[in-house]
Amino acid sequence: MTKKPRLKIEEFTHTVGEFSAVMEAIDYGILFMDSGLNMRIVNRAFQDMWGFPDDFVARRPNMVEFLNFNRYNNIYKISDEHFDDYVMRRVAEVREGAIPAGEIELVNGNVYRCQCFALDDGGRMLTYVDITELKKQQKDLRQSEENFRTLSEIGNDWFWQTDSEHKFITYKGYRAIGGLPEDGVLGAPRWENASRRDLMDTEKWERHRAQLNAHEKFRNFEFQLKTDRPAWISVSGDPILDENGDFQGHRGIATVITRRMQAEEELRSSEARFRDFAENAADWMWELGPDLRFTYLTGNVETVMGMKPEDIIGKNRQEIYKDVFNLDAPEWQRHFKTIADHKPFRDFELPWRRPDGQDVFYSLTGKPLFDENGDFLGYRGVGRDITKRTLAKKAQQESEAKFKGFATISSDWFWEMDSDLRFSYFSPRNKEITGFNPELYLGKNRSEISYGKKLDENWRKHLADLDAHREFRNFEYDLKIAGDRILTISISGNPVFGENGLFKGYYGTGMDISERKQAEKELASHRDNLQELVLERTRELISAKETAESANKAKSEFLASMSHELRTPLNAIIGFSDAIKGEVFGPIENPKYLEYVGDIESSGQHLLQLINDILDVSAIEVGKVELSEEDVSIPDIVKSSLSFIQPRAEKGGMSINLDMEPDLPLIKADERRLIQVLLNLLSNAVKFTPEGGSILVTANVNAQGNLDLCVTDTGVGMAQDELPKAMSQFGQVDSGLDRKHEGTGLGLPLARGLVELHQGQLTIESVKGKGTTVCVTLPSQRVISS
Repeated sequence: MTKKPRLKIEEFTHTVGEFSAVMEAIDYGILFMDSGLNMRIVNRAFQDMWGFPDDFVARRPNMVEFLNFNRYNNIYKISDEHFDDYVMRRVAEVREGAIPAGEIELVNGNVYRCQCFALDDGGRMLTYVDITELKKQQKDLRQSEENFRTLSEIGNDWFWQTDSEHKFITYKGYRAIGGLPEDGVLGAPRWENASRRDLMDTEKWERHRAQLNAHEKFRNFEFQLKTDRPAWISVSGDPILDENGDFQGHRGIATVITRRMQAEEELRSSEARFRDFAENAADWMWELGPDLRFTYLTGNVETVMGMKPEDIIGKNRQEIYKDVFNLDAPEWQRHFKTIADHKPFRDFELPWRRPDGQDVFYSLTGKPLFDENGDFLGYRGVGRDITKRTLAKKAQQESEAKFKGFATISSDWFWEMDSDLRFSYFSPRNKEITGFNPELYLGKNRSEISYGKKLDENWRKHLADLDAHREFRNFEYDLKIAGDRILTISISGNPVFGENGLFKGYYGTGMDISERKQAEKELASHRDNLQELVLERTRELISAKETAESANKAKSEFLASMSHELRTPLNAIIGFSDAIKGEVFGPIENPKYLEYVGDIESSGQHLLQLINDILDVSAIEVGKVELSEEDVSIPDIVKSSLSFIQPRAEKGGMSINLDMEPDLPLIKADERRLIQVLLNLLSNAVKFTPEGGSILVTANVNAQGNLDLCVTDTGVGMAQDELPKAMSQFGQVDSGLDRKHEGTGLGLPLARGLVELHQGQLTIESVKGKGTTVCVTLPSQRVISS
């Protein structure tokens, strides 16, 4: 609950006239209510704030009535559906004397700060202070800070920060100084990034390190960086202390960012001061007798001035201020004359140094008191702590001054326009870069100095942006300077608006980008030449590709044709040799002839298998293989394939194992072609697995619903760079074992082609010296659900 004032209303109101004078001397609203929360006494400031007519106040309405009066006059920013709840809550808070100090914003934009005080007789006193102007100043300060931040962001400088051991923890914008690696800066002190040549100046570095170790600020310390192109920079820094005064490190800038960083810090500090002021605003009341000596003080005068009321009462202003101010100064003489003439005064501002050494500022407002005969009785008035507002104003002025200094030494130049789009400011760098005296442009608009360029489409668009008060970025134009040189200039600008939305002008930057534009032209020329070379090479590659594809197709058609031509005589050779070997037409007396006939038949069978593989591969390539699809059992295919391979495996001293899921579903496929695929895979496994090895056949339905059929061996395996050769036609990897067996190099390519005809995929995983796994994956749409 808010602390009660030490007086009752009856003790404060000596007479009706005296009390009325006190109330009228106070420039903020005061409302006294009795214990029933009925309005008893208000001052004129309160009536003016809320617009209460005299007859309404005269009938002493209760709190609910005057809240509803404001509701019907549309003063609050509260909707009708929530207003009843607001009234109930507000009345309850005031009745409990626990209403918190807070702000009320009205529809007309005014903002009041309200406080409630409980009185000894059960009544309540409410004060309403108009802080509209304070809120406006806070908004202006934030806008000023935003303007400064925007200009800082388009500059070309950088900043840094170190920890308590002087090691960098932040270094932003360093690329502007040419190739400094980030890992060469962060985590290291400044001297580890200095060039060897600069470190030879030991006296300079000892002084600098002594400053750092003493936690002192430093300015314009110059040293040479250890970069690709050694560069000298100038840095400035301030020590960082926490709230306990403990040293945390240094923060600083390189080249032109000093002023920006200081301005940002000042703006943040000023904003914090304004926030504190808004949250803790406190006024006090005072009274002077006919002899102009203090007779009464209340409120927070001790908090502001550092003096107790009893140390002030009985003294006049001259006695209090004689050792503090030059009372002969004109402003004091005018103030003393106003009081001597018994005239009212408002917002007389005073600086004050408290006994503890703290500097504060406050303002005084007073009204003379007269009795019914016109005799002077003294003054009554209020005092107000304006420290935060005053310091914020000074901070803003300092910020603006620092910004002007920042603009003066910036590597670019800055400019400003007024609301008529006429130039009002150029930083000195403009003259250094362009050679023109910027004073010749002041007072002129862009059209007056563009010399006919407004006929150009880009200029017309730029002038339209200015007329429409739009933001623009990187508007480029050519500027002819002395010696018939042409500079390419780039400018950017932001419009500035007041809180009422009225246009106030522009602020922006300019930059000489001539070297960059020349480099861009050269780069574009190189790029065009490169594109032409790429296009020419692409045409050559396309032509070569088409030629290769045509040759490959002709090869496939030739092989298919030749395979048919060769298969007819081979079938005759195999048939006749088989008849002779079986001695169909009589015995052969010489056993050597029988041996030769067996060799003829074996060679014919091998050649026929080769021709069949060539025919199949060629047919697949030209798209002439058609599948004869039916419901196929994977276990049956595996069993049929193993019947051909098992004898060869046993003869080679190796074992074949099975690991298949039970109840495998049927597959929609060409059974003969799948057996052909599996035989190729098993034949390769047997061929490349040494004696004592093993072969594993697995089959299962994976998580995606596809069927996986895999053959894994413990053979010689292949390196990763050998896999492409193994998958190419007639490609054979020299394993040391393959030459012991027959081979055409068509097995894997043929198997892959047949699998892909089933919309499947054949994959190989192999490790040299450990073995190979070949998997056939058939898509889920070929798996027949049970």
